Amino acid sequence: MELAFEDTHIDLQEVCVKSGQMLFVGNIEHRKGLHLLLDSLHVLKVEGHQFIVNILGSVIDPKYYENLLLKVKEYALEENVFFRGRVSNEEKWNYLKTSDIFVFPSLLEGYGIVIMEAMSYGLPVVAFNNSAIPFTVKDGYNGLLVDNK
Repeated sequence: MELAFEDTHIDLQEVCVKSGQMLFVGNIEHRKGLHLLLDSLHVLKVEGHQFIVNILGSVIDPKYYENLLLKVKEYALEENVFFRGRVSNEEKWNYLKTSDIFVFPSLLEGYGIVIMEAMSYGLPVVAFNNSAIPFTVKDGYNGLLVDNK
């Protein structure tokens, strides 16, 4: 069975992965759980971890997005979290090639094809253990499953 991904023949040995760089791809709306991701990132920052998180996707819920921006400021994550908006496929592929971890805090997901896309770039996935996500992410094998919320 063929997957609907373009075969880009990426040589992962030639890619410069940025240590601690995380990536989220999806719409900016409540069900994607980005507020919970920011809560977790706050803990990482307090513990002294170095990281960058690129968030790619269209703003579906402007009020939710405004609240996320307030939370970024409250947690002093301005140097760590970057909302990049909707980007071209080429730009998305560049983020996938240079990221260290794919984060997917979705609270409800049909299948989450973007998880498969991230895995095709060799990225481990950190996601909630809900919906269809455990059918793709095997805890401790190709990622980490976290209890929902």
